[in-house]
Amino acid sequence: MNAGNQCKVCRKNTDQKCGKCQQIFYCCKEHQMTDWKRHRKSCHPFKVSLVLDSHKLLSDGTVGRFLSVIRDLNRNEVILKETPLIIGPSQVTVPVCLGCHQEISRENYKTCSKCGWPMCSSKCEKNLAHLPECYLTKQSGQKISIENFGDINPLYQWVTVLRCLYQKQHNSLVWSKLIGLESHCEQRQAMSSYRNEQAMATEVLQTFFKLDSFTKEEIMKIIGVIMVNSHEVPLSEPPYLAIFEKSSMLEHNCRSNCTKSFTEAGEILIVSGVPIKKGEHLSICYADPLWNTARRRAFLYETKYFWCSCPRCLDPSEFGTYFSAVRCQNGDCSGCLLPAGFLDINDSSKWACNKCTSSVSNLLVSVLLNKIETELLQLDDRNVEAHRSFIKKLGRILPPKSCYLSEAKLQLIQLVGSLDQKGLSDMELDLRRMFCTELAELTEIMIPIACLSGGTGQKNVEHGFRSEASPLHTAGSLTAKQFGVE
Repeated sequence: MNAGNQCKVCRKNTDQKCGKCQQIFYCCKEHQMTDWKRHRKSCHPFKVSLVLDSHKLLSDGTVGRFLSVIRDLNRNEVILKETPLIIGPSQVTVPVCLGCHQEISRENYKTCSKCGWPMCSSKCEKNLAHLPECYLTKQSGQKISIENFGDINPLYQWVTVLRCLYQKQHNSLVWSKLIGLESHCEQRQAMSSYRNEQAMATEVLQTFFKLDSFTKEEIMKIIGVIMVNSHEVPLSEPPYLAIFEKSSMLEHNCRSNCTKSFTEAGEILIVSGVPIKKGEHLSICYADPLWNTARRRAFLYETKYFWCSCPRCLDPSEFGTYFSAVRCQNGDCSGCLLPAGFLDINDSSKWACNKCTSSVSNLLVSVLLNKIETELLQLDDRNVEAHRSFIKKLGRILPPKSCYLSEAKLQLIQLVGSLDQKGLSDMELDLRRMFCTELAELTEIMIPIACLSGGTGQKNVEHGFRSEASPLHTAGSLTAKQFGVE
């Protein structure tokens, strides 16, 4: 027994650890229960680690803090439940109540008596979440006046910023945690939008709200923290934003090992979606896992300021699914066309067949994929035959597990499921069952965390394959007669 392994309560030497975090020692269950109120705040099956060596990148290709598990985790274990540091309205939103974050209208609002921001009730006016912008607005000597409801109002994009800045003078602990989060200021400064953001921030925050006690660097740091770390919480309509401390250290991976959800109280809940071995990094997917590789990587660069190089992005075949591929059209060839890699792809890059010597340009493939996307968006969502014919046509152009073909199959599953089952033919029902099975198999490979419930029924497939809203790929476009699409 290690002499340093002492019971946290009585300091007696012991070899018994807390079963969840395996970091704290207790000599008996009674002492563990006695210490639980204190220990529960830090009792997690992970530790915070730091990567500074650029030759030892995280799975998403970045350098920084990450969470690694300190014991083997089974699937469906609660890893972390965390309250937010800050909550606030979305950066692009119609007028909402700043207490409950629900949309308000001309008919159901009252102005805050102190600051003028519209609220839904006297109760929400007194909500502590509203205190920062109320205090800072009142201190500026002006009142907010909102007249147009139902339209996007740019003033709301500054509310969460105000709530963060307020912490510097009123809650030093929260402020230190916010400042410690990643903001990617250096990467953002290289973008043309950064100067516009800085000019607008100066105009609104320092001129209108008169926040002279904050430097431009502090303001831009906080804006970056919000952009990089905020989570959309679907507990109001429209959803609001929340920033968490430990959850912000979850690594990105396009094939993540954790699921993310929210409790009714607005806490984030991180659960193991697959078995996780001791020492492995905890990850969630910052993008939609049902986007193809080009779209995911572009989205992550535009919104999170890094180019992903996780195992899925490094594998052009995406674990053998050919999710982003197109079929080779060279005679009877059964191969698929793919680039050598998606990390350095450009218009002049070639997509080569994995079975013959054929190749086409990336520009041509982009044209093709854009047309497919357009046709998919224009499909009659009430016409089973139109979906069936479109899927048949796509089958000649795309591999069976292609992102677009999978999207079309899911739409057909949902359409058939919404109709009166008595009026459906045996063929339509068999087709739905077949597509459910196919999509369940794809989900198991691409999004294993979505397969907690198992099964291949319609509801299981729709839940697993559509666990998050999935906007379609927007990186490409289609005319190419050689691909058989007229």
